[in-house]
Amino acid sequence: MPHGAHPDLYEQLLALAEGITPRVQAIPPDAAHLDISGALRYWGRSPEQLAALLRLRTMALHGVQTTCAIAPNRMLAAMAAAATGPGATTVLEAREVQAWLRPRPAAALHQVGPATANKLRTYALHTIGDIADAPVPTLVRLFGAATGRSLRAHAQGQDLRTVQPQPASKSRSAERTFDHDILDPAEHRRTLLDLTEALGARLRDDQQATGNLTISVRYADRTGSTRSRTLPEPTAHTRPLTTTAYETGVGTGSLAVA
Repeated sequence: MPHGAHPDLYEQLLALAEGITPRVQAIPPDAAHLDISGALRYWGRSPEQLAALLRLRTMALHGVQTTCAIAPNRMLAAMAAAATGPGATTVLEAREVQAWLRPRPAAALHQVGPATANKLRTYALHTIGDIADAPVPTLVRLFGAATGRSLRAHAQGQDLRTVQPQPASKSRSAERTFDHDILDPAEHRRTLLDLTEALGARLRDDQQATGNLTISVRYADRTGSTRSRTLPEPTAHTRPLTTTAYETGVGTGSLAVA
């Protein structure tokens, strides 16, 4: 899926993927996992050809490039997609998994966040191969039984999760673009108020409530930052939305709720 796809476009792309296979699991905001094992015979095509068909349709119908990765399981496919350039396809065969996986940095492994990556480096576990070779008791002692065993399994390329078809959660968004830099904090707060008022009105019109708020800010140099907050309880009212937006501590850009 294209990075940062608009929610409406994202839903259209999911529907397009479901035209290839009914086993599509949405991974918001801009990804999806497809199980094409049952679709290969129906289409009479190879996995690479189905990926090419999906990319062709997304470009022809929506004018966007789609990054695809084909691998033996969900974890490997997600990791391969993260290492694939826009509009390209990576194919990772089962016989290639270890050679591809072992040299990669430990931080690239599924479910390894910054804190875990730092701890792994502290114990000289710099690559995924290092984790795969570490004794299970050592990993269990460092990270606990569940996490330690999970790290070892993932480092060996194992992932037992299956694709679970489910609809993407609905989201609403509001955006404000400035034609010059706005440095005044008071203006930032006024803009956040305007955006949360617009979001609250849309939620109330749709008779919906949200439990999450995300703010994405794009700067003049094309970098950006994103912060998400969980509300104390689902709401469609402007005041708690605005309070939560203020608490994120970032400037203005686009807001989305889900």
